[in-house]
Amino acid sequence: MDPFEFLDGTAPELNTACWESVANESPDEGGLNNVEYLPPWHGTDIPQGYELSERGVLKIIGDNEKWICGPVWEVSKTRDYEGQQWGTVLCWIDYDGNLKTEAFPVSKLHDGKNGSIIAHLASRGLHIVPGCDKSLLEYLGLFNQGKRMRSTSQTGWVPARDNCLIYVLPGKIISRAETEGIIFQPERHSPSALSLHGRGTLDEWKYKIAAPCADNPILLLSELIGFASPLLKFADMDSCGFHIHGSSSQGKTTALQVAASVWGNGGDPGSSPDSYIQRWNSTANALEALAAAHNDNLLALDEMGTCDAHDFGNVVYNLAGGKGRNRLSKDASLQASRQWRSMFLSSGEISVQQKIAEGGKTVKGGQVNRMIDIPVVNSIIHETRGQTPQRFADDLKRAAGECYGVAGPAFIQKLVTENADANVLRHMVRQRLDECTEALLPKTKISQVQHRVIRRFALVLLAGYLAVEYGILPCSKAQIEHAVKTSLNAWLQSSVSESVRGVLAVRDFISRHQESKFLDMANAGKVRHQISDLAGYWDPKDNHFIFTEEAFQRASGGNQAIDVATELRQQGLLFMNDGTRLKAKKQIPGRAERSRFYTVKAEILDYDATATD
Repeated sequence: MDPFEFLDGTAPELNTACWESVANESPDEGGLNNVEYLPPWHGTDIPQGYELSERGVLKIIGDNEKWICGPVWEVSKTRDYEGQQWGTVLCWIDYDGNLKTEAFPVSKLHDGKNGSIIAHLASRGLHIVPGCDKSLLEYLGLFNQGKRMRSTSQTGWVPARDNCLIYVLPGKIISRAETEGIIFQPERHSPSALSLHGRGTLDEWKYKIAAPCADNPILLLSELIGFASPLLKFADMDSCGFHIHGSSSQGKTTALQVAASVWGNGGDPGSSPDSYIQRWNSTANALEALAAAHNDNLLALDEMGTCDAHDFGNVVYNLAGGKGRNRLSKDASLQASRQWRSMFLSSGEISVQQKIAEGGKTVKGGQVNRMIDIPVVNSIIHETRGQTPQRFADDLKRAAGECYGVAGPAFIQKLVTENADANVLRHMVRQRLDECTEALLPKTKISQVQHRVIRRFALVLLAGYLAVEYGILPCSKAQIEHAVKTSLNAWLQSSVSESVRGVLAVRDFISRHQESKFLDMANAGKVRHQISDLAGYWDPKDNHFIFTEEAFQRASGGNQAIDVATELRQQGLLFMNDGTRLKAKKQIPGRAERSRFYTVKAEILDYDATATD
């Protein structure tokens, strides 16, 4: 029985849409050229001892033929930019007659188990006769096509001659000009290869997803984070993450779906098998693999509370570090470690700091800088366009699973066409990133950690500006700024140190009691009533509030007075006139000699630790 025949004796209809049609040189009886269809493997050198036809691959054994599988052949050999990691590009025709193409490392042809590439081809529709695995591997291994292509095992920017901008997606290469053939060839299973694809049009995505999010700051911020990841390389910034946290049913997963739709399937991860959104409930090693699979792209992780890592702080460091741990292969040789450069968007009911504390660890500044907590107080969804919040969220979630993966590639295409090469793009990003950072800096002095975080928000702001300028986001720059500043201020308010909270407590104490508990030194001799519970003195000449020791401790809101005074000095709000001493010498009415007091400048009344406007 012909292996391509059905049980009823009929043969499957071959899909010749991918075949090349040519006209014969000899005309037919009507004077017209006959049309001949050439198979897609036309011109391919088939290994000796095998034959390839529309029926499949035959192994020639003497005068006999043995059918081993459906049509499959090699198109090209591949190697990476260092001339290593050789691979093969295979084409095959599946059961339905459709042409499939995929790149594999040649090492898969020499897997001791003989199953990895065979099982994969079978799962992708290549008809393989049981028991013919070794023959198929031999057939594929004998190919040596002269054509060569460059391969990359990761998505994202790849090196190229003349600093040409080239960005690789699983099914698409985005570049400014004609380049040497490049193909995506993951070494291992790649989740992004399944979820990073497009559906619908850019206009549909704008109308159904982007426009409804424009007046909802955190939803819009989530989209912007999706656009920001490809800019990390040119900003010379490490990987980093943003974590949206708050109680359940506030729209956190919806925010992740909106962000995911920029690049791939934004469907709910619980119901879409190829959803772009991944889960936190993975081992540290699996999380490294996920990060590597989303290089120069967004990694969306849902439900942080499900991560069972004992030392979550190390997980944060490893993800943001951009390089996996060194590992040994089965023969004890050192394997190449995974590398990536990604921006993460995460969700959960508790903050990153709380998650770290759960493991009995102390939160460090580097962790706060690398995974930025964004608290949600009420709900993420505010402007619903006349719908109920639930209906609005449902429509948005549905749209994210129906129209997706078109905005991100369009953004990359604009970056590539609007900038002559990598140097031009790097210069533009750095210059505008400095401007965005300056626009976000608070009016008060900040720590180095806060400055680094603000620069990360600035990159998100820049991505939003560019997406608007490129016509990809249907909103205004004012809406972009509002979304970024709203989230930045929420982070600043939740991340200020104890000493800064002490400064705010001193400010509020003075605001409440400046007339009732501070004696005006200019009128000290004229005051006839005794001030009850005296906190200190007001010096109108120098605009200083002079605190008694006890009152300053009380005003510090339970924080250590010396820590609060040190923070006041750093903010330029503490008056000092005795070297490095935090207490200044002041002459107080009724005292013969000057004494030392904590002396606060009146400018503290305008102090705002989080103002970015």
